[in-house]
Amino acid sequence: MNLCCFSIVFGNYNFMADFPTSIYSPRTKENRSGVVYDPTKSKQIFAEDIQNLDNEVVAVETFLQSNVGNYNTLAVKADEYTILGSDRILINLWISTKVDLTTVKFPYLEYLDQVVYIESCPLLTSLDLSALVQCLQLNIFSNITLPQVFCPLLVQTGDINIHNLDLMTVLDLTSLATAGYIQIFSNPLLTSLDFSALNVCPSMFINGNETLSDLSISSSCNCLDLRFNDNALSQISVDNILANLDSAGYSTGYIDLRGGTNFTPSGAGLVSKSNLEAKFWTVLIN
Repeated sequence: MNLCCFSIVFGNYNFMADFPTSIYSPRTKENRSGVVYDPTKSKQIFAEDIQNLDNEVVAVETFLQSNVGNYNTLAVKADEYTILGSDRILINLWISTKVDLTTVKFPYLEYLDQVVYIESCPLLTSLDLSALVQCLQLNIFSNITLPQVFCPLLVQTGDINIHNLDLMTVLDLTSLATAGYIQIFSNPLLTSLDFSALNVCPSMFINGNETLSDLSISSSCNCLDLRFNDNALSQISVDNILANLDSAGYSTGYIDLRGGTNFTPSGAGLVSKSNLEAKFWTVLIN
């Protein structure tokens, strides 16, 4: 029994995919003369069935082309030293143990469905994630020659792990409003961090950054576990941290400002400390 109700003619055609160079343009399909589409006949194929599939393909490719840039691959490897990308949306950006890699540039990347993971690239000196708005995690560590991590538009992420970046002097997360667990440690040249936009975060471990003197947090942040020990926080930073935690109004928290060359609070800072302790905070200072 012939169950095919339409005709396909094979000739000398190119059956290579059009996308991503262009959007698929399906040719017209028609049922044979006298055949009427009947969706109840599950064992017969009609032209309408194929047309519906064609429409889905065109819709998906149109969306990808308008929302995901060229969407060729996760990254275009220009050579052994450079990874480039023109995408706006990716699933993962995972780069690990590339011993010759010097450059990673995704200047249009806004959204990552999962994680940024860039680690153990000893010659990496240029990283461009300047358009990134949201990702599931931000993991950048053990890239010993990377001078800066610049994500000024990042608003939301899960956990952050940024550590052992021996030459990093700039870490820009100034727009970050929502995050998971934050761990930033062992970055010996990092001198300042601004988390004044951060409102939602369960835990901040920012410690062991031996020249970090300027650290700002929000007066509305709900974080109840802050480990800022073994840095070089100025008295102004220590006072402001305690004052902003006091202003936030939360109770039963923990803040560690001991160790390193962190300053002792001034008189005003000690008042904030007493206020926090009255709200059942543990406050540890030098």
